[in-house]
Amino acid sequence: MRIIIIFLQNTEGENNRKDKDKSSEYYYKEGALLGDNNAAWRLGLIYKDEMEYTDAYNFLLKAADGGQGMAMFELAKLFEN
Repeated sequence: MRIIIIFLQNTEGENNRKDKDKSSEYYYKEGALLGDNNAAWRLGLIYKDEMEYTDAYNFLLKAADGGQGMAMFELAKLFEN
């Protein structure tokens, strides 16, 4: 019985990828608002992938101001085009 439950939990997670992305967005936003530069960078990447460029810029800038090097690189890529 236990194996079946574990299998069902794994398949549910695969089918609900969009929910997983939303939950990661929630936790990264919480971390970013509390001052975590890595969370702000990751949230900026999520917003960039969703083509929400204003939000992506704001969170990437916040991370870059805190010294997150990859956020600086991603900001430069936003201005590339």
